[in-house]
Amino acid sequence: MGLACRLASLSLIMPGNPHDPLWYPNSGASHHLTAQSNNLSTKTPYTGSEKVSIGNGSRLPIHSIGIATYTDLSTHNTFSLTNLLHVPSISKNLLSVSRFARENFVFFEFYPDMCFVKRQGTNEILLQGKLDDGLYVFPNLVHNTSCSAYVSVVPSSTYNIWHSRFGHAQPKVIHQIMKHCNIPYTATREFCTACVIGKSHQQPFHTSQTVYSKPLQLVFIDIWGPSYTPATNGACYYIAFVDAYTKYVWLYLIHSKAQALYVFQSFKLYAEKQTGFSLLSIQTDNAKEFLCFKNFLSIHGITHIV
Repeated sequence: MGLACRLASLSLIMPGNPHDPLWYPNSGASHHLTAQSNNLSTKTPYTGSEKVSIGNGSRLPIHSIGIATYTDLSTHNTFSLTNLLHVPSISKNLLSVSRFARENFVFFEFYPDMCFVKRQGTNEILLQGKLDDGLYVFPNLVHNTSCSAYVSVVPSSTYNIWHSRFGHAQPKVIHQIMKHCNIPYTATREFCTACVIGKSHQQPFHTSQTVYSKPLQLVFIDIWGPSYTPATNGACYYIAFVDAYTKYVWLYLIHSKAQALYVFQSFKLYAEKQTGFSLLSIQTDNAKEFLCFKNFLSIHGITHIV
């Protein structure tokens, strides 16, 4: 993992403003950097030997690495930061322009007194920054530190709607739920194609003779989405990692399939650190979002089963 980072101003590593909460885009940074550990939603202690190289030749130590999501207060757009490095000796939060653009499918436009982040393809303005003391900064970008739950109830709806919402439950179960919650609905049943297909008979799968004896010998990976209703952090997909030995499942909310490799790298680091075992092989459906795994898997000696 290359961690070279060229900083245009040495004020970024001087203690004059050690707790600046704002984020500054930096085209010379290969990774996102922050001095505050609470800016990482999920984090893992960094155990590697590499350090962040800066313009004056110094090398700054990395304490941890993780993922975070941020929302712009003015537009309410949400953005992902993967491979976010916690570097305590740096005084300003830095956004890697190249990494931010790849992670969120956006591009940057810089002007003498402001900058814009726009969506690829539509040129929609998603985030606006300003020039402050010679540096571009995003004043309205805040960390998503909490999750909220929302419940929406349609006062009058049909049986089939609730049948689908409750995982195609039996009519008796739907009736009990509606009665208990005092929710009116039309009880007329309609033909459900999903139930018919789900209950159809088929030949059983052959029993696998492969036996796994320890964690991370094989991890199944799949991506689900997009969801019609985004999560509270704006994510419309999730990527699941299932360990073949323990059957333990890790779920990561993501904004796009393009984040798969970054999340996988973070998962590998976390899982190996927590279990004490090395990840040996993965199995996917060979979808195109996994094609970018090839070089990383080859470097780390991980087998890809499809």
